[in-house]
Amino acid sequence: MKKTLGILLFIATIIAPIIAFSVGCEVGKTTVFGLAGMHYLWVAFLFLPIPIASIVFGIVAQKRGWRAKKNLIAGAVSGFFMILLGVGGLCMESDQSGSFLRDAEITTGLALPKSTQSMSYHSGEGRVGNAIIVNETERKQFEERTLQWPWLSDLPAASKGVVPPFTLSTINAFDRCCLYVAPLNEFNPLTLFSGEYSITLLAYKKAENRIYCLDQCTSIIK
Repeated sequence: MKKTLGILLFIATIIAPIIAFSVGCEVGKTTVFGLAGMHYLWVAFLFLPIPIASIVFGIVAQKRGWRAKKNLIAGAVSGFFMILLGVGGLCMESDQSGSFLRDAEITTGLALPKSTQSMSYHSGEGRVGNAIIVNETERKQFEERTLQWPWLSDLPAASKGVVPPFTLSTINAFDRCCLYVAPLNEFNPLTLFSGEYSITLLAYKKAENRIYCLDQCTSIIK
């Protein structure tokens, strides 16, 4: 019985960090919200009793002369990783207010949906936000607007030159996009000279009812 319990605890302890990470990503919808969704990795703390139980079992077993060193090691390693996940989630600063959409609306003058589920975070490129349109009427109206200027199926080459590489690869999977260059007060410029530019990029993916936004981004062309 004690051997069976030890084995079960060992297996559960090994897979606990994987399950905790998967649950946190699923709850935070990281496939849509990206790093902002990592905030929900704090759920890893809920799985801590598993490695703790393995450690306690290992200590008791050792005192009674049973061979359960693997439970102690697995519990310590697994618990350490889950604490890292949980702390990382709590330290991940994400905003769920949808303020990035309102700011982008003011900056670009484009009408954006109000009824959304959204998250944003600050990256090395700028503020990154994703929003899912939850109101069907707003979704249809917005989709119609994306068929008109300044929304395009692909950005001009010059405009792509000021978009950070990671963001550029991200929007390749989106249906429509537009780029606003603040210093020029211009959308999707065909020509850009050397200099520093403040940009706001918007993209829309119809299959997910999702708006992607990068703002507070400064790009330099040499």
